[in-house]
Amino acid sequence: MTRRQHRDRDDYPTYRTSPLSHDLGSRRNPVRAGDAAPDGPLGNDTRLFDLFRGPHFTVLTFGNRSATTGEAAHLHAHTVLPAGSAAPAEACIDTTGLTHRGYGARNGTLVIVRPDGYVGLVAHDPRPDTLRNYLAQVRLLPLPAPGGAPAARP
Repeated sequence: MTRRQHRDRDDYPTYRTSPLSHDLGSRRNPVRAGDAAPDGPLGNDTRLFDLFRGPHFTVLTFGNRSATTGEAAHLHAHTVLPAGSAAPAEACIDTTGLTHRGYGARNGTLVIVRPDGYVGLVAHDPRPDTLRNYLAQVRLLPLPAPGGAPAARP
C-alpha cells in the first residue's frame, strides 16, 4: 500500500522548502515535511484521511508519547499505537502496521499534517517544545505555556 501511495503521490507537488515545512526526520524517511500526507488504516473502519478532514492541523504522535494541545481548536491530536498495544479508548490502533511504515514512524515520532493535506512537521525525537516552536513558525496562536500561563507570541 505504501509503495502504491508513493507512486500516486508523485502526481502531487512537494513543498519541502516551504516556510510551513519543518523536517526533523531522516532524509531516508518515506515521508518528509512538505510531502502529501499518506493515508492509512487505523482499525474500526477509520482511516487517517478521516482524521485529517476539516480546517485544522492534525497532530499525530506514534507510540507512548502524546502531544498536549490544550484547548486549541485549530489542532486535533491523535496518538497512533501499534497493534497489540494496551491502548486507552481515545488512541488509534495501527492494526496492519502500514501507517507506521508509511510515515517511517518509531516510538515518539511527531507528525503534523496541515489542513491542505501536506505534512508540515516530521520529528523522530521531538523535544517538549517542538510543537510549540512549529506553531510559532507558521504563525498560529501559541499553545499555553507549561503551567497554564499563555505563551508570548514571537
